[in-house]
Amino acid sequence: SPPPPPPPIDTLDWNRVISALAIQHGQPQAAYELLQEFWTFTEDLQQRLSSLQYPQQKQRHQNFAAMTIPQPDLFSYNSILEGWARLKDTRAAVEANKIYTLIRRSENLQPNIVTYTSAIKANGGDLDRVNKIAQECLEAARQKDGEDDDYTVILDHAFFNAWLLACVQAAATTGQEGKDVIVTGDAIATAQDILLKIIPKNASHIPRTKTLYGSLLQCFLIQDDLEGATQ
Repeated sequence: SPPPPPPPIDTLDWNRVISALAIQHGQPQAAYELLQEFWTFTEDLQQRLSSLQYPQQKQRHQNFAAMTIPQPDLFSYNSILEGWARLKDTRAAVEANKIYTLIRRSENLQPNIVTYTSAIKANGGDLDRVNKIAQECLEAARQKDGEDDDYTVILDHAFFNAWLLACVQAAATTGQEGKDVIVTGDAIATAQDILLKIIPKNASHIPRTKTLYGSLLQCFLIQDDLEGATQ
């Protein structure tokens, strides 16, 4: 007897390769191109399914008609966003922001904490942009309606650590690209607010670890403010 047909390629299979390309191999552009192929694959299956018009066709293709058509999901886009975030250069930030904006504007996708964290990491020392993304995340977290299944933004340690590290990067870029000392001051003030006000108010369940305090200390030390660091 002939061997059984191979199992159909599903979303998980596509996502494994997209994630590997974007993150493990540092090729988010190639991962994005594969994502476009994934959409083409999905649309082709949808067209084939819609072409089953007659009862005998539907019976003959019963298994095909009953299967769930795979399509890109939030994990697909988050993988590419994280891939760009890890490259840490100007073009990477631009491309990451395109993916972030696409997710935010999509009718079928909703950002989760991974989306916001990767977007913050991608924007590094651009503290204005980072703070805007972080506030969008905090606002999304406040919209919890008591239904855990519908609640996709759960604040965690990684999010706040990324935000604090962005403050460190902003402090370290003082004087570069036309920026002046006010950038460092903003970085320190933001880092203090995150650690001493925002976490206790919005995420009291998250311990303020030595990692988080270390980022705040770095902001002071970059400015040679030993008194502030000691306090």
